[in-house]
Amino acid sequence: MNVLNCVSLLTMIVLCAPGCSSITRVDTSTLKSVRIATLATQPKEWEEIDALLQAGKSVVFVVGKGESMPLETRVVMPMATVQSQGTALVFTCETYFLVDSGSMRISPDGQRWADIEDLRAQRELFGWSSGSASFGFSASNEAGAKFILDIRTKK
Repeated sequence: MNVLNCVSLLTMIVLCAPGCSSITRVDTSTLKSVRIATLATQPKEWEEIDALLQAGKSVVFVVGKGESMPLETRVVMPMATVQSQGTALVFTCETYFLVDSGSMRISPDGQRWADIEDLRAQRELFGWSSGSASFGFSASNEAGAKFILDIRTKK
C-alpha cells in the first residue's frame, strides 16, 4: 500500500542531508486530514487515503503530543545489517505530515511546512539550534556488549 511507503519516510527525518532552507505556507483546509491514532481502529480509512494519493491528492496526517508510531529501522551495509526491534518514535509535540504521491512535508502547526529532507527548515520550524549524531560501542557485565546510535537536537 502506497500510504505505508509514504508514512515510512518518517525515518528519513534525521538521516537525509540538508539542502537550502525552504519554509512554505500551505492552505490545508480543503485537504483530507486524519489523526494517526484513529487509523488503527478505522481500516477503511486507509483505503480512502490510498485512493486519494493514487489520484494525486495530498493528505495531512496529524500525530499528537505523546503519541507514538512504530519506527522501522533499515540499515544494510557490507559488514552488518540492522533488524528493527519494536522501537517507537514518541512525539514531543503535535506534528503534521503533508503527504502526496511524490513528497512529504512536516509542520509544527499545519500551516508552515518544510520538506522532510530539509533539516535546516525543520530547525527553523521546530526551534532547535543544532544537533548531533554519534555511533558508539558499550560493554558491561550486566548488559553485555551493544552499539549505541544517539541522535539529538538542542533547543
